Amino acid sequence: ESTNWTDCRLELNSGILKGGYVYKTALISPQDQLIVPFREFAKGDGTRFNSYDTKPQSLSVSCKVDGISGFGYYAIN
Repeated sequence: ESTNWTDCRLELNSGILKGGYVYKTALISPQDQLIVPFREFAKGDGTRFNSYDTKPQSLSVSCKVDGISGFGYYAIN
């Protein structure tokens, strides 16, 4: 990518009836790698993702690129 991604929200194990574990960042710069430890993902009540107790099953990514909202959903095997 050659454009900044802004207002990014990454969510592990999200579902229709329950919220997942969220990590937010204001900016991902072009050609940058984003490495987020599992412990940085948390639910609204503050519960942190624990990879020893819970298997990551999905990841959704939503960001704005050039002011346009984008979304991706990925299954984790």
